[in-house]
Amino acid sequence: MLDKVVTSRGLTYTDRLGGQHYTVDGIKAEADKAVKEAQDSITILGLPFATLEDAQAATDAGKIPDGAVTWVRNSGDNSLADEYINNGGTLVATGRKMPSSALVDEIDKRTRSLQESPDSLFDIVSSNGIRPFRIRSTDGVIEFESVAQLVTGDSGLNFNGSVIDNNAPDGWLFLIYSRNGLVIAGVKEDGTKVGWGGSDSGGGQAGGITPGDTAVGYDDIRNYTGDATVRDVVGERINGRFVVDASDTTSPDDGGGVLVGTDGRRWIRQCDFVSYDMFGAPRIPESVYQNYATLSAQGNESAAQALLADIEPADQAIARCHAFAAKHAIPVVQNVGRFLWVSGEIVVRTSAYLSGSTIVTCNRSGTDETRWGKVDGVDDGAPDPMYMFRI
Repeated sequence: MLDKVVTSRGLTYTDRLGGQHYTVDGIKAEADKAVKEAQDSITILGLPFATLEDAQAATDAGKIPDGAVTWVRNSGDNSLADEYINNGGTLVATGRKMPSSALVDEIDKRTRSLQESPDSLFDIVSSNGIRPFRIRSTDGVIEFESVAQLVTGDSGLNFNGSVIDNNAPDGWLFLIYSRNGLVIAGVKEDGTKVGWGGSDSGGGQAGGITPGDTAVGYDDIRNYTGDATVRDVVGERINGRFVVDASDTTSPDDGGGVLVGTDGRRWIRQCDFVSYDMFGAPRIPESVYQNYATLSAQGNESAAQALLADIEPADQAIARCHAFAAKHAIPVVQNVGRFLWVSGEIVVRTSAYLSGSTIVTCNRSGTDETRWGKVDGVDDGAPDPMYMFRI
């Protein structure tokens, strides 16, 4: 009997009582059949069909059991495949989708931060650098920075570290005003109270501040001699708020952070970060830059450098921007634009976020180290003297 089980070529054998049993080959065959059915089931249920018709055909053939689910490829960009369930022999969409790489990339693009904030878990920053809301990264405290300054007549106090004025405007002993220049509360030199409950007068008086006073450029502020001590600059790249610092009589005009008026007043930019654009850094025209990059990549360096011959350098504006940022301990954020750096040091002492922008150097950039120059008859054919860059 054992001989039949082991050596028989058939899949089964009959014992002396007439019973059917599997031989060793029969047991192997049944095992192979079970493995194949399992693999087919996994393939059918786990991998997407090319079309819904193919999936329905597999259902009709009994390969997708009633209540089981399978996937059908989607030709669109929103999903890679859609899930269907066998409902009594008919495939019905469940609404579940397998996300495609295009969808994932779009979600990532929409949710990615425009700029990482060095001190916040989350914040909202306007285009002119004003941050009305943030959640601090150190302790999770929520801050509403709509109140810009609390200024006293002595050394001054501040909200959220954003104050620059150390003296109240003329006519005031104590003053709280919002970023739009509207007086919230204060005490005048004559004792008149503004904005307090049961006070001598209601809130919202302009006092020495003119709300809504705007300028279309820096020269409008420099030439302004009126009573306002808060003014807004309107412009796609330079817009922002400037406040007079009556205690400052020496700071030079840096073309973006400090503006010196014709009357000698220093107007200081109020912001949480600064950009090269705010300081008037000239950009390389995008068409010129793209041609330059193409020629340079092709190895035609002489033609590429010729495109930059008449481009105005941005060195000084960039240096002034970083100097203002260092003085007020704020970051530099420049996420767009191409700028030419030719000469001079750029001292960077605060965080700088430049993703999306490009700093370009050319054959006239850097410091000429003449000691590395050619020696006639010895270095014939050697390259031109090296240039050093310092930042």
